[in-house]
Amino acid sequence: IADRTTPILIPMLSTLTDENDGTYTGVYLVTRTGTYRVYITISDEHVRNSPFPVNVNPGLPSALTTTAVGDGIEGGSLLGDTMTFSILARDTYSNPCTVGGQSGSFLI
Repeated sequence: IADRTTPILIPMLSTLTDENDGTYTGVYLVTRTGTYRVYITISDEHVRNSPFPVNVNPGLPSALTTTAVGDGIEGGSLLGDTMTFSILARDTYSNPCTVGGQSGSFLI
């Protein structure tokens, strides 16, 4: 697998299982968002249409990597002041969540 912006191959942990019916199942794990090219070869020759473009989007927000910042949680205030803060949602691998509307709840 290679990042679309660089020609450098990114080593990936992957497995390939022979299904004993002429097909194979491949599994790999990508932990960084971006657009990649997946290279599939047999005896050092690309299969038809390889490399394949793959767009990897962030996963769901994770409480372990999500942070909050702002005056509403970092400092003092006067009675009656409106307090504000921002939640910086990140997935399990610390990729920024770039699309809103995720289901779940935030408790203040």
